[in-house]
Amino acid sequence: MSENNPLTTAFEFQRRAVEQSHEALTRSIEFQQQVNESLLSGMESQTEMSQRGAEATRQALHDSLDTIEESVPGSVQGIEEVRSAIDEQFDAFEAAGDEALEATEAGFESADDLSESYIDSVDQQLDVLLSAHEDLEEQSDQFLEQTQEQIEELQKAADGDPAEQLTELQERVTEMQSRLQP
Repeated sequence: MSENNPLTTAFEFQRRAVEQSHEALTRSIEFQQQVNESLLSGMESQTEMSQRGAEATRQALHDSLDTIEESVPGSVQGIEEVRSAIDEQFDAFEAAGDEALEATEAGFESADDLSESYIDSVDQQLDVLLSAHEDLEEQSDQFLEQTQEQIEELQKAADGDPAEQLTELQERVTEMQSRLQP
């Protein structure tokens, strides 16, 4: 079939639409992965700043306790208990921040893995779809060619004398009837 026929154009248009949709889907997933990476990077920076702030606060509290310990005689025992409680609270805060960051990282990694798996699956489905689409186009082209050939043959046959064609048709019908009778 000619490359300029409407059927070829329609199939090419469909193929391009499918490929462009696939490309848009892939880009949107890649964009989401970039957003996730940016969020994770921001969370890591925020966690690091938060831990620095907490460490600075802890050190300031320790410095205050050192000052109290030096100024108040006999307060060493009580100050050590307070210092220990402060350290426990700051250690728990730091551990909770680390756990939250690790859980978030694991979630983003899982989402990335799922996205990659999804893209691979869509790629495979696209390959199958485009292959089936090509087969359908080929079959459609063959059907149209055969139909066009049959029409041309019928037109050639119809170019003869109608009375002659009618007589020939009647002879065929009579011949078939005689064959069907026992």
